[in-house]
Amino acid sequence: MLRTYQENSDSDPDSFDDRCHEATALLEPVRRPQIQDSVEFGGSDSSSSYDENADDDAESRMTTAQKTAREKILFVSLSVVFVRYGIATFMSPFFPNYCEDVGIGGTFEGFIFAAYPLGMAIMGLYGSQIILAIGTRTSVAVGLLFTAVTTSAFGFVPDFARWIGKENDSETLQWTFISLYFLSGLLGSLSDTGVIIVCGEKFKDKSGVVMSAIGTCSGVGCMVGPPLGGVLYSAFSTEAQDFRYTFIIWAAACLLIVPLVFRYIPQEHISADEEKAPISSVLSPSVGLSLTAIALSGTIVGSLDPTLSYRLDDLSSAMVGLFFMFSSISYTLVGLPIGWATEALKTRESVGDSRYYKLMQAAGLAVLSLSFALLGPIELPFGIKTGSMKTTTMAVIAMILKGFGSAGNNAGYPDLVLDIGPDNKSKQARIDGMWNAAYAMGWAAGPAVGGGLYDATGFGGMATAMSVAAGGYALLLVVSAFSRPLCGGFRSRKEKVQLSREAAAAAVLVVLRSISDEIEVRDYTEIDDPVKTVDVIDDLPEDEAEPEPEEQPTTKETTDEGKAKECRVTVEGSVNGEDDDIVDEDEEQEC
Repeated sequence: MLRTYQENSDSDPDSFDDRCHEATALLEPVRRPQIQDSVEFGGSDSSSSYDENADDDAESRMTTAQKTAREKILFVSLSVVFVRYGIATFMSPFFPNYCEDVGIGGTFEGFIFAAYPLGMAIMGLYGSQIILAIGTRTSVAVGLLFTAVTTSAFGFVPDFARWIGKENDSETLQWTFISLYFLSGLLGSLSDTGVIIVCGEKFKDKSGVVMSAIGTCSGVGCMVGPPLGGVLYSAFSTEAQDFRYTFIIWAAACLLIVPLVFRYIPQEHISADEEKAPISSVLSPSVGLSLTAIALSGTIVGSLDPTLSYRLDDLSSAMVGLFFMFSSISYTLVGLPIGWATEALKTRESVGDSRYYKLMQAAGLAVLSLSFALLGPIELPFGIKTGSMKTTTMAVIAMILKGFGSAGNNAGYPDLVLDIGPDNKSKQARIDGMWNAAYAMGWAAGPAVGGGLYDATGFGGMATAMSVAAGGYALLLVVSAFSRPLCGGFRSRKEKVQLSREAAAAAVLVVLRSISDEIEVRDYTEIDDPVKTVDVIDDLPEDEAEPEPEEQPTTKETTDEGKAKECRVTVEGSVNGEDDDIVDEDEEQEC
Protein backbone atom coordinates (compact mmCIF):
# COMPACT_ATOMS: atom_id res chain seq x y z
CA MET A 1 0.00 0.00 0.00
CA LEU A 2 1.51 3.31 -1.12
CA ARG A 3 1.18 6.32 1.15
CA THR A 4 2.58 9.82 0.64
CA TYR A 5 3.37 11.92 3.70
CA GLN A 6 4.35 15.52 3.96
CA GLU A 7 7.25 15.70 6.35
CA ASN A 8 6.59 18.88 8.25
CA SER A 9 4.98 19.83 11.55
CA ASP A 10 1.46 19.89 10.09
CA SER A 11 1.43 16.26 8.98
CA ASP A 12 0.52 13.32 11.17
CA PRO A 13 1.77 9.97 9.82
CA ASP A 14 -0.24 8.10 12.43
CA SER A 15 -3.57 9.75 11.62
CA PHE A 16 -4.43 7.31 8.86
CA ASP A 17 -3.66 4.36 11.16
CA ASP A 18 -5.89 5.89 13.82
CA ARG A 19 -8.74 6.26 11.36
CA CYS A 20 -8.27 2.69 10.20
CA HIS A 21 -8.51 1.51 13.81
CA GLU A 22 -11.69 3.56 14.21
CA ALA A 23 -13.17 2.01 11.08
CA THR A 24 -12.18 -1.46 12.28
CA ALA A 25 -13.96 -0.87 15.59
CA LEU A 26 -17.09 0.27 13.80
CA LEU A 27 -16.98 -2.75 11.53
CA GLU A 28 -16.62 -5.13 14.48
CA PRO A 29 -20.37 -5.91 14.75
CA VAL A 30 -20.41 -6.60 10.99
CA ARG A 31 -17.46 -8.98 11.04
CA ARG A 32 -18.78 -11.06 13.91
CA PRO A 33 -22.35 -10.13 14.92
CA GLN A 34 -23.28 -11.75 18.21
CA ILE A 35 -26.47 -13.65 17.50
CA GLN A 36 -25.89 -16.70 19.65
CA ASP A 37 -28.76 -17.67 21.90
CA SER A 38 -26.62 -17.20 25.00
CA VAL A 39 -26.23 -13.54 24.12
CA GLU A 40 -29.77 -13.02 22.87
CA PHE A 41 -31.32 -14.44 26.02
CA GLY A 42 -30.97 -11.57 28.44
CA GLY A 43 -27.25 -11.18 27.81
CA SER A 44 -25.16 -8.22 26.85
CA ASP A 45 -24.11 -7.83 23.23
CA SER A 46 -21.61 -5.54 21.55
CA SER A 47 -23.78 -2.50 22.18
CA SER A 48 -24.10 -3.17 25.89
CA SER A 49 -22.45 -1.04 28.53
CA TYR A 50 -20.31 -3.82 29.89
CA ASP A 51 -16.94 -4.80 28.43
CA GLU A 52 -15.94 -8.11 29.97
CA ASN A 53 -12.24 -7.96 29.14
CA ALA A 54 -11.85 -4.29 29.98
CA ASP A 55 -13.58 -4.42 33.35
CA ASP A 56 -11.61 -7.41 34.58
CA ASP A 57 -8.43 -5.37 34.52
CA ALA A 58 -9.87 -1.87 35.03
CA GLU A 59 -8.84 -1.51 38.65
CA SER A 60 -5.48 -3.24 38.22
CA ARG A 61 -4.51 -0.68 35.56
CA MET A 62 -5.24 2.25 37.86
CA THR A 63 -2.47 4.08 39.62
CA THR A 64 -2.53 4.64 43.37
CA ALA A 65 -3.47 8.28 42.81
CA GLN A 66 -6.41 7.30 40.63
CA LYS A 67 -7.68 4.80 43.20
CA THR A 68 -7.35 7.40 45.95
CA ALA A 69 -9.26 9.95 43.88
CA ARG A 70 -12.08 7.47 43.33
CA GLU A 71 -12.21 6.65 47.04
CA LYS A 72 -12.54 10.36 47.86
CA ILE A 73 -15.33 10.75 45.30
CA LEU A 74 -17.17 7.82 46.87
CA PHE A 75 -16.67 9.13 50.42
CA VAL A 76 -18.08 12.56 49.58
CA SER A 77 -20.95 10.99 47.64
CA LEU A 78 -21.90 8.74 50.56
CA SER A 79 -21.72 11.73 52.90
CA VAL A 80 -24.14 13.66 50.72
CA VAL A 81 -26.58 10.75 50.56
CA PHE A 82 -26.35 10.15 54.32
CA VAL A 83 -27.16 13.77 55.20
CA ARG A 84 -29.96 14.04 52.66
CA TYR A 85 -31.72 10.90 53.90
CA GLY A 86 -31.04 11.79 57.52
CA ILE A 87 -32.83 15.11 57.00
CA ALA A 88 -35.77 13.17 55.57
CA THR A 89 -36.37 11.31 58.85
CA PHE A 90 -34.80 13.20 61.76
CA MET A 91 -37.94 15.15 62.75
CA SER A 92 -40.17 12.10 63.09
CA PRO A 93 -39.72 11.84 66.93
CA PHE A 94 -40.99 15.37 67.72
CA PHE A 95 -42.80 16.89 64.72
CA PRO A 96 -46.01 14.77 65.03
CA ASN A 97 -46.48 16.05 68.60
CA TYR A 98 -46.07 19.63 67.38
CA CYS A 99 -48.66 19.06 64.63
CA GLU A 100 -51.11 17.76 67.20
CA ASP A 101 -50.52 20.80 69.43
CA VAL A 102 -51.19 23.36 66.66
CA GLY A 103 -54.11 21.49 65.10
CA ILE A 104 -52.52 20.07 61.94
CA GLY A 105 -54.46 16.90 61.14
CA GLY A 106 -52.91 13.50 60.65
CA THR A 107 -53.75 13.40 56.94
CA PHE A 108 -51.99 16.68 56.19
CA GLU A 109 -49.13 15.65 58.43
CA GLY A 110 -48.69 12.65 56.12
CA PHE A 111 -48.68 15.01 53.13
CA ILE A 112 -45.91 17.04 54.75
CA PHE A 113 -43.74 13.96 55.24
CA ALA A 114 -44.46 12.81 51.66
CA ALA A 115 -43.56 16.20 50.15
CA TYR A 116 -39.81 15.62 50.58
CA PRO A 117 -39.54 12.30 48.69
CA LEU A 118 -42.03 13.58 46.10
CA GLY A 119 -39.68 16.46 45.31
CA MET A 120 -36.79 14.01 45.09
CA ALA A 121 -38.74 11.84 42.66
CA ILE A 122 -39.53 14.75 40.34
CA MET A 123 -35.90 15.87 40.26
CA GLY A 124 -34.73 12.31 39.68
CA LEU A 125 -37.03 11.93 36.68
CA TYR A 126 -36.43 15.27 35.00
CA GLY A 127 -33.31 16.80 36.54
CA SER A 128 -30.50 14.66 35.10
CA GLN A 129 -30.17 16.79 31.95
CA ILE A 130 -30.16 19.97 34.06
CA ILE A 131 -27.41 18.55 36.25
CA LEU A 132 -25.24 17.66 33.26
CA ALA A 133 -25.92 21.04 31.65
CA ILE A 134 -24.70 23.10 34.63
CA GLY A 135 -22.10 20.53 35.76
CA THR A 136 -22.21 17.84 38.42
CA ARG A 137 -19.96 19.62 40.93
CA THR A 138 -21.99 22.82 40.68
CA SER A 139 -25.26 20.90 40.97
CA VAL A 140 -24.20 19.00 44.08
CA ALA A 141 -22.98 22.17 45.80
CA VAL A 142 -26.11 24.13 44.86
CA GLY A 143 -28.32 21.26 46.02
CA LEU A 144 -26.63 21.19 49.42
CA LEU A 145 -26.99 24.97 49.76
CA PHE A 146 -30.69 24.76 48.94
CA THR A 147 -31.07 21.94 51.48
CA ALA A 148 -29.35 24.03 54.16
CA VAL A 149 -31.50 27.10 53.46
CA THR A 150 -34.85 25.27 53.33
CA THR A 151 -34.03 23.13 56.38
CA SER A 152 -33.13 26.20 58.43
CA ALA A 153 -36.25 28.00 57.24
CA PHE A 154 -38.40 25.00 58.23
CA GLY A 155 -37.06 25.25 61.79
CA PHE A 156 -37.94 28.96 62.00
CA VAL A 157 -41.56 28.58 60.80
CA PRO A 158 -42.99 28.65 64.38
CA ASP A 159 -41.00 31.82 65.12
CA PHE A 160 -42.19 33.40 61.86
CA ALA A 161 -45.79 32.49 62.71
CA ARG A 162 -45.47 34.12 66.12
CA TRP A 163 -43.93 37.20 64.53
CA ILE A 164 -46.95 37.69 62.24
CA GLY A 165 -49.42 36.71 64.97
CA LYS A 166 -50.48 33.35 63.48
CA GLU A 167 -48.71 30.89 65.74
CA ASN A 168 -51.92 28.89 66.12
CA ASP A 169 -53.18 29.25 62.55
CA SER A 170 -52.91 25.66 61.41
CA GLU A 171 -53.68 26.45 57.76
CA THR A 172 -50.81 28.96 57.46
CA LEU A 173 -48.44 26.66 59.28
CA GLN A 174 -49.24 23.51 57.33
CA TRP A 175 -48.92 25.13 53.90
CA THR A 176 -45.64 26.79 54.90
CA PHE A 177 -44.25 23.49 56.17
CA ILE A 178 -45.28 21.50 53.10
CA SER A 179 -43.91 24.14 50.71
CA LEU A 180 -40.51 24.28 52.38
CA TYR A 181 -40.22 20.52 52.71
CA PHE A 182 -41.17 20.02 49.06
CA LEU A 183 -38.57 22.59 47.94
CA SER A 184 -35.99 20.89 50.13
CA GLY A 185 -36.71 17.58 48.43
CA LEU A 186 -36.90 19.06 44.92
CA LEU A 187 -34.03 21.55 44.77
CA GLY A 188 -31.92 19.76 47.34
CA SER A 189 -32.10 16.61 45.22
CA LEU A 190 -29.66 18.24 42.80
CA SER A 191 -27.08 17.03 45.31
CA ASP A 192 -28.01 13.36 45.78
CA THR A 193 -28.98 12.88 42.13
CA GLY A 194 -25.75 14.60 41.13
CA VAL A 195 -23.49 12.30 43.16
CA ILE A 196 -25.38 9.25 41.87
CA ILE A 197 -24.67 10.43 38.31
CA VAL A 198 -20.99 10.93 39.17
CA CYS A 199 -20.71 7.47 40.73
CA GLY A 200 -22.50 5.92 37.78
CA GLU A 201 -19.97 7.54 35.45
CA LYS A 202 -16.80 6.95 37.49
CA PHE A 203 -17.51 3.44 38.81
CA LYS A 204 -18.76 1.62 35.73
CA ASP A 205 -16.44 -1.28 36.54
CA LYS A 206 -18.05 -1.66 40.00
CA SER A 207 -21.51 -0.21 39.45
CA GLY A 208 -23.32 -2.94 41.37
CA VAL A 209 -21.37 -2.71 44.61
CA VAL A 210 -21.10 1.11 44.52
CA MET A 211 -24.82 1.60 43.99
CA SER A 212 -25.47 -0.94 46.74
CA ALA A 213 -23.21 1.14 48.99
CA ILE A 214 -25.26 4.23 48.14
CA GLY A 215 -28.48 2.37 48.88
CA THR A 216 -27.05 1.07 52.14
CA CYS A 217 -25.87 4.53 53.16
CA SER A 218 -29.32 5.95 52.50
CA GLY A 219 -30.72 3.21 54.74
CA VAL A 220 -28.23 4.10 57.47
CA GLY A 221 -29.22 7.78 57.15
CA CYS A 222 -32.88 6.89 57.57
CA MET A 223 -32.00 4.66 60.52
CA VAL A 224 -29.78 7.19 62.33
CA GLY A 225 -31.92 10.25 61.56
CA PRO A 226 -34.70 9.72 64.14
CA PRO A 227 -32.47 8.98 67.16
CA LEU A 228 -30.13 11.88 66.30
CA GLY A 229 -33.09 14.18 65.82
CA GLY A 230 -34.56 13.11 69.14
CA VAL A 231 -31.26 13.68 70.98
CA LEU A 232 -30.76 17.12 69.43
CA TYR A 233 -34.34 18.12 70.16
CA SER A 234 -34.02 17.04 73.80
CA ALA A 235 -30.71 18.87 74.18
CA PHE A 236 -31.56 22.23 72.59
CA SER A 237 -35.33 22.70 72.79
CA THR A 238 -36.92 24.34 75.80
CA GLU A 239 -40.53 24.07 74.68
CA ALA A 240 -42.60 22.03 72.25
CA GLN A 241 -42.49 24.66 69.48
CA ASP A 242 -38.80 25.47 69.87
CA PHE A 243 -36.97 23.18 67.46
CA ARG A 244 -35.02 25.70 65.39
CA TYR A 245 -31.61 24.61 66.71
CA THR A 246 -32.17 21.00 65.65
CA PHE A 247 -32.80 22.13 62.08
CA ILE A 248 -29.85 24.55 62.14
CA ILE A 249 -27.45 21.74 63.11
CA TRP A 250 -28.62 19.55 60.21
CA ALA A 251 -28.32 22.53 57.86
CA ALA A 252 -24.76 23.10 59.11
CA ALA A 253 -23.93 19.48 58.25
CA CYS A 254 -24.87 20.24 54.63
CA LEU A 255 -22.66 23.32 54.58
CA LEU A 256 -19.68 21.38 55.94
CA ILE A 257 -19.79 19.03 52.94
CA VAL A 258 -19.79 21.85 50.36
CA PRO A 259 -15.98 22.46 50.49
CA LEU A 260 -15.38 18.74 50.02
CA VAL A 261 -17.65 18.82 46.98
CA PHE A 262 -15.63 21.58 45.34
CA ARG A 263 -12.41 19.75 46.18
CA TYR A 264 -13.19 16.17 45.12
CA ILE A 265 -16.37 15.92 43.00
CA PRO A 266 -15.53 16.18 39.26
CA GLN A 267 -17.35 18.62 37.01
CA GLU A 268 -19.05 16.41 34.46
CA HIS A 269 -20.86 18.05 31.55
CA ILE A 270 -22.85 16.77 28.62
CA SER A 271 -21.02 17.55 25.39
CA ALA A 272 -22.66 20.01 23.01
CA ASP A 273 -22.85 17.44 20.20
CA GLU A 274 -24.24 14.64 22.39
CA GLU A 275 -27.89 13.92 21.84
CA LYS A 276 -30.15 14.48 24.84
CA ALA A 277 -31.81 11.40 26.29
CA PRO A 278 -35.55 11.68 26.97
CA ILE A 279 -37.17 9.14 29.25
CA SER A 280 -38.54 7.26 26.24
CA SER A 281 -34.99 6.68 24.93
CA VAL A 282 -34.06 4.50 27.92
CA LEU A 283 -37.44 3.03 28.80
CA SER A 284 -37.86 -0.59 27.77
CA PRO A 285 -39.92 -3.51 29.14
CA SER A 286 -36.93 -4.66 31.17
CA VAL A 287 -36.25 -1.18 32.60
CA GLY A 288 -39.94 -0.69 33.37
CA LEU A 289 -40.13 -3.98 35.26
CA SER A 290 -37.06 -3.20 37.38
CA LEU A 291 -38.11 0.38 38.17
CA THR A 292 -41.60 -0.80 39.16
CA ALA A 293 -40.06 -3.42 41.46
CA ILE A 294 -37.96 -0.72 43.16
CA ALA A 295 -40.94 1.64 43.54
CA LEU A 296 -43.17 -1.18 44.83
CA SER A 297 -40.56 -2.14 47.40
CA GLY A 298 -40.42 1.48 48.61
CA THR A 299 -44.22 1.63 48.86
CA ILE A 300 -44.44 -1.61 50.83
CA VAL A 301 -41.68 -0.60 53.23
CA GLY A 302 -43.09 2.93 53.66
CA SER A 303 -46.57 1.61 54.44
CA LEU A 304 -45.39 0.73 57.96
CA ASP A 305 -44.34 4.29 58.88
CA PRO A 306 -47.83 5.38 60.01
CA THR A 307 -49.22 1.94 60.87
CA LEU A 308 -46.66 -0.17 62.76
CA SER A 309 -47.52 1.48 66.08
CA TYR A 310 -51.06 0.06 65.77
CA ARG A 311 -49.65 -3.47 65.46
CA LEU A 312 -47.41 -2.90 68.51
CA ASP A 313 -50.02 -1.00 70.52
CA ASP A 314 -48.83 -2.47 73.80
CA LEU A 315 -45.30 -1.03 73.38
CA SER A 316 -43.96 2.48 73.93
CA SER A 317 -42.98 4.83 71.10
CA ALA A 318 -39.30 4.22 71.85
CA MET A 319 -39.78 0.47 71.47
CA VAL A 320 -41.64 0.96 68.19
CA GLY A 321 -38.64 2.94 66.95
CA LEU A 322 -36.41 0.03 67.96
CA PHE A 323 -38.44 -2.30 65.74
CA PHE A 324 -37.79 0.00 62.78
CA MET A 325 -34.11 -0.18 63.62
CA PHE A 326 -34.19 -3.99 63.38
CA SER A 327 -35.08 -3.80 59.70
CA SER A 328 -32.54 -1.02 59.05
CA ILE A 329 -29.73 -3.07 60.60
CA SER A 330 -30.63 -6.20 58.62
CA TYR A 331 -30.81 -4.12 55.43
CA THR A 332 -27.35 -2.71 56.12
CA LEU A 333 -25.90 -6.17 56.77
CA VAL A 334 -27.00 -7.67 53.46
CA GLY A 335 -27.03 -4.59 51.20
CA LEU A 336 -23.33 -4.65 50.31
CA PRO A 337 -23.09 -8.45 49.94
CA ILE A 338 -25.88 -8.27 47.37
CA GLY A 339 -23.86 -5.63 45.54
CA TRP A 340 -20.82 -7.92 45.59
CA ALA A 341 -22.98 -10.73 44.24
CA THR A 342 -24.06 -8.61 41.27
CA GLU A 343 -20.41 -7.83 40.56
CA ALA A 344 -19.46 -11.51 40.87
CA LEU A 345 -21.87 -12.29 38.04
CA LYS A 346 -19.78 -10.08 35.78
CA THR A 347 -16.74 -12.34 36.09
CA ARG A 348 -18.51 -15.43 34.77
CA GLU A 349 -20.17 -16.50 31.54
CA SER A 350 -23.41 -14.88 32.68
CA VAL A 351 -21.88 -11.42 32.32
CA GLY A 352 -24.61 -8.84 31.89
CA ASP A 353 -27.37 -11.45 32.13
CA SER A 354 -30.61 -9.75 33.08
CA ARG A 355 -32.17 -13.02 34.24
CA TYR A 356 -30.04 -13.24 37.38
CA TYR A 357 -30.73 -9.63 38.36
CA LYS A 358 -34.48 -10.08 37.99
CA LEU A 359 -34.39 -13.33 39.97
CA MET A 360 -32.52 -11.53 42.77
CA GLN A 361 -35.16 -8.80 42.81
CA ALA A 362 -37.88 -11.47 42.81
CA ALA A 363 -36.25 -13.16 45.79
CA GLY A 364 -36.22 -9.86 47.69
CA LEU A 365 -39.91 -9.26 47.04
CA ALA A 366 -40.72 -12.84 48.04
CA VAL A 367 -39.00 -12.26 51.40
CA LEU A 368 -40.95 -9.00 51.79
CA SER A 369 -44.15 -10.93 51.14
CA LEU A 370 -43.23 -13.43 53.86
CA SER A 371 -42.35 -10.68 56.34
CA PHE A 372 -45.74 -8.95 55.97
CA ALA A 373 -47.55 -12.29 56.16
CA LEU A 374 -45.88 -12.89 59.53
CA LEU A 375 -46.29 -9.32 60.73
CA GLY A 376 -50.02 -9.00 59.97
CA PRO A 377 -50.55 -11.82 60.48
CA ILE A 378 -51.96 -12.61 57.07
CA GLU A 379 -55.71 -13.09 56.81
CA LEU A 380 -56.39 -16.41 55.11
CA PRO A 381 -59.62 -17.48 53.41
CA PHE A 382 -61.99 -20.26 54.51
CA GLY A 383 -61.87 -19.08 58.11
CA ILE A 384 -58.31 -20.28 58.73
CA LYS A 385 -57.14 -18.76 62.00
CA THR A 386 -53.76 -17.04 62.23
CA GLY A 387 -54.28 -15.10 65.46
CA SER A 388 -51.74 -17.24 67.31
CA MET A 389 -49.00 -15.69 65.15
CA LYS A 390 -49.69 -12.21 66.51
CA THR A 391 -46.80 -12.12 68.98
CA THR A 392 -43.95 -9.74 69.65
CA THR A 393 -41.39 -12.41 68.71
CA MET A 394 -43.05 -12.89 65.34
CA ALA A 395 -43.00 -9.11 64.81
CA VAL A 396 -39.23 -9.04 65.49
CA ILE A 397 -38.63 -11.83 62.95
CA ALA A 398 -40.87 -10.10 60.42
CA MET A 399 -39.05 -6.75 60.73
CA ILE A 400 -35.66 -8.43 60.30
CA LEU A 401 -36.95 -10.19 57.19
CA LYS A 402 -38.27 -6.85 55.91
CA GLY A 403 -34.72 -5.48 55.86
CA PHE A 404 -33.44 -8.54 54.00
CA GLY A 405 -36.24 -8.32 51.45
CA SER A 406 -35.90 -4.62 50.69
CA ALA A 407 -32.15 -5.08 50.11
CA GLY A 408 -32.92 -7.45 47.23
CA ASN A 409 -33.66 -4.49 45.00
CA ASN A 410 -29.99 -3.50 45.08
CA ALA A 411 -29.75 -5.87 42.10
CA GLY A 412 -32.00 -3.53 40.13
CA TYR A 413 -29.36 -0.98 39.09
CA PRO A 414 -27.08 -3.34 37.10
CA ASP A 415 -30.17 -4.54 35.26
CA LEU A 416 -31.14 -0.97 34.35
CA VAL A 417 -27.84 -0.11 32.67
CA LEU A 418 -27.47 -3.21 30.48
CA ASP A 419 -28.71 -1.40 27.37
CA ILE A 420 -26.80 1.86 27.93
CA GLY A 421 -23.68 2.40 25.82
CA PRO A 422 -20.45 2.86 27.78
CA ASP A 423 -19.87 6.39 26.46
CA ASN A 424 -23.44 7.65 26.42
CA LYS A 425 -23.28 10.01 29.36
CA SER A 426 -26.72 11.46 28.72
CA LYS A 427 -28.52 8.10 28.88
CA GLN A 428 -26.42 7.00 31.85
CA ALA A 429 -27.46 10.12 33.76
CA ARG A 430 -31.09 9.61 32.82
CA ILE A 431 -31.06 6.04 34.19
CA ASP A 432 -29.28 7.19 37.38
CA GLY A 433 -31.96 9.80 37.99
CA MET A 434 -34.79 7.36 37.31
CA TRP A 435 -33.24 4.82 39.69
CA ASN A 436 -33.14 7.45 42.44
CA ALA A 437 -36.67 8.61 41.61
CA ALA A 438 -38.22 5.15 41.64
CA TYR A 439 -37.58 4.48 45.33
CA ALA A 440 -38.45 8.08 46.24
CA MET A 441 -41.83 7.75 44.52
CA GLY A 442 -42.54 4.53 46.39
CA TRP A 443 -41.33 6.09 49.61
CA ALA A 444 -43.69 9.05 49.08
CA ALA A 445 -46.68 6.82 48.28
CA GLY A 446 -46.06 4.28 51.05
CA PRO A 447 -47.46 6.19 54.06
CA ALA A 448 -50.57 7.29 52.16
CA VAL A 449 -51.26 3.79 50.81
CA GLY A 450 -50.58 2.15 54.17
CA GLY A 451 -52.74 4.63 56.05
CA GLY A 452 -55.61 4.30 53.59
CA LEU A 453 -55.56 0.49 53.69
CA TYR A 454 -55.40 0.54 57.49
CA ASP A 455 -58.45 2.80 57.72
CA ALA A 456 -60.33 0.52 55.33
CA THR A 457 -59.30 -2.96 56.48
CA GLY A 458 -57.27 -2.68 59.69
CA PHE A 459 -53.64 -3.68 60.14
CA GLY A 460 -54.19 -7.32 59.23
CA GLY A 461 -55.90 -6.40 55.96
CA MET A 462 -53.19 -3.87 55.10
CA ALA A 463 -50.42 -6.40 55.74
CA THR A 464 -52.27 -9.03 53.70
CA ALA A 465 -52.62 -6.66 50.73
CA MET A 466 -48.91 -5.80 50.85
CA SER A 467 -47.94 -9.46 51.14
CA VAL A 468 -50.06 -10.38 48.10
CA ALA A 469 -48.69 -7.43 46.08
CA ALA A 470 -45.06 -8.35 46.83
CA GLY A 471 -45.59 -12.04 46.15
CA GLY A 472 -47.51 -11.41 42.94
CA TYR A 473 -44.85 -9.09 41.53
CA ALA A 474 -42.11 -11.53 42.53
CA LEU A 475 -43.87 -14.16 40.43
CA LEU A 476 -44.08 -11.72 37.50
CA LEU A 477 -40.33 -11.09 37.72
CA VAL A 478 -39.64 -14.83 37.68
CA VAL A 479 -41.74 -15.20 34.53
CA SER A 480 -40.04 -12.20 32.90
CA ALA A 481 -36.61 -13.65 33.68
CA PHE A 482 -37.39 -16.49 31.27
CA SER A 483 -38.86 -14.27 28.58
CA ARG A 484 -36.19 -12.88 26.27
CA PRO A 485 -37.94 -9.62 25.25
CA LEU A 486 -38.49 -8.74 28.93
CA CYS A 487 -34.79 -9.01 29.82
CA GLY A 488 -32.19 -6.28 29.50
CA GLY A 489 -29.50 -6.60 26.86
CA PHE A 490 -31.86 -8.45 24.52
CA ARG A 491 -31.41 -7.90 20.78
CA SER A 492 -33.72 -9.49 18.25
CA ARG A 493 -32.24 -10.73 14.97
CA LYS A 494 -33.87 -7.83 13.14
CA GLU A 495 -32.32 -5.30 15.55
CA LYS A 496 -28.89 -6.87 15.17
CA VAL A 497 -29.06 -6.76 11.37
CA GLN A 498 -30.01 -3.10 11.58
CA LEU A 499 -27.14 -2.39 14.00
CA SER A 500 -24.73 -4.18 11.66
CA ARG A 501 -25.90 -2.12 8.69
CA GLU A 502 -25.54 1.11 10.62
CA ALA A 503 -22.05 0.12 11.75
CA ALA A 504 -21.05 -0.77 8.19
CA ALA A 505 -22.32 2.55 6.86
CA ALA A 506 -20.45 4.45 9.55
CA ALA A 507 -17.25 2.51 8.85
CA VAL A 508 -17.47 3.23 5.11
CA LEU A 509 -17.84 6.92 5.86
CA VAL A 510 -14.76 6.83 8.08
CA VAL A 511 -12.72 5.08 5.37
CA LEU A 512 -13.86 7.56 2.72
CA ARG A 513 -12.96 10.41 5.02
CA SER A 514 -9.51 8.90 5.51
CA ILE A 515 -8.95 8.62 1.76
CA SER A 516 -10.17 12.17 1.28
CA ASP A 517 -7.72 13.41 3.93
CA GLU A 518 -4.84 11.59 2.22
CA ILE A 519 -5.48 13.20 -1.17
CA GLU A 520 -6.38 16.61 0.19
CA VAL A 521 -4.81 19.37 -1.86
CA ARG A 522 -2.80 21.90 0.11
CA ASP A 523 -1.19 25.16 -0.80
CA TYR A 524 2.55 24.50 -1.04
CA THR A 525 3.63 27.92 -2.21
CA GLU A 526 4.76 28.93 1.28
CA ILE A 527 6.82 25.77 1.88
CA ASP A 528 10.54 26.37 1.51
CA ASP A 529 11.77 22.80 1.79
CA PRO A 530 10.95 20.30 -0.89
CA VAL A 531 8.45 17.65 0.09
CA LYS A 532 9.70 14.13 0.13
CA THR A 533 7.86 11.09 -0.98
CA VAL A 534 7.89 8.11 1.36
CA ASP A 535 7.02 4.77 -0.13
CA VAL A 536 5.56 2.33 2.32
CA ILE A 537 5.14 -1.16 0.95
CA ASP A 538 3.19 -3.44 3.27
CA ASP A 539 3.81 -7.17 3.50
CA LEU A 540 6.12 -7.38 0.46
CA PRO A 541 9.80 -8.41 0.33
CA GLU A 542 12.18 -5.69 -0.71
CA ASP A 543 12.95 -7.33 -4.06
CA GLU A 544 9.25 -7.66 -4.85
CA ALA A 545 8.29 -4.11 -3.95
CA GLU A 546 6.01 -2.40 -6.38
CA PRO A 547 7.74 0.17 -8.59
CA GLU A 548 6.66 3.74 -8.38
CA PRO A 549 3.95 4.45 -10.94
CA GLU A 550 4.98 6.69 -13.79
CA GLU A 551 3.15 9.96 -14.05
CA GLN A 552 0.72 10.01 -16.95
CA PRO A 553 -1.01 12.97 -18.49
CA THR A 554 -4.45 13.26 -17.05
CA THR A 555 -7.73 14.14 -18.64
CA LYS A 556 -10.99 15.13 -17.02
CA GLU A 557 -13.02 12.01 -16.26
CA THR A 558 -16.74 12.07 -15.68
CA THR A 559 -16.91 9.56 -12.88
CA ASP A 560 -16.05 10.19 -9.23
CA GLU A 561 -13.24 7.66 -9.46
CA GLY A 562 -11.75 9.57 -12.38
CA LYS A 563 -11.88 12.81 -10.43
CA ALA A 564 -10.10 11.21 -7.50
CA LYS A 565 -7.34 9.88 -9.78
CA GLU A 566 -6.95 13.27 -11.45
CA CYS A 567 -6.66 15.00 -8.09
CA ARG A 568 -4.05 12.48 -6.89
CA VAL A 569 -1.84 12.79 -9.97
CA THR A 570 -2.15 16.56 -9.89
CA VAL A 571 -1.11 16.64 -6.25
CA GLU A 572 1.86 14.35 -6.89
CA GLY A 573 2.94 16.55 -9.76
CA SER A 574 2.84 19.55 -7.51
CA VAL A 575 4.66 17.70 -4.74
CA ASN A 576 7.54 16.77 -7.07
CA GLY A 577 8.05 20.41 -7.92
CA GLU A 578 6.99 20.18 -11.57
CA ASP A 579 4.40 22.94 -11.37
CA ASP A 580 3.62 24.68 -8.09
CA ASP A 581 0.80 26.62 -9.68
CA ILE A 582 -1.12 23.69 -11.16
CA VAL A 583 -3.76 23.65 -8.43
CA ASP A 584 -5.85 26.72 -8.09
CA GLU A 585 -8.57 27.30 -5.53
CA ASP A 586 -11.41 26.07 -7.75
CA GLU A 587 -9.68 22.78 -8.43
CA GLU A 588 -8.86 22.39 -4.75
CA GLN A 589 -12.50 22.87 -3.84
CA GLU A 590 -13.57 20.40 -6.54
CA CYS A 591 -11.14 17.77 -5.20
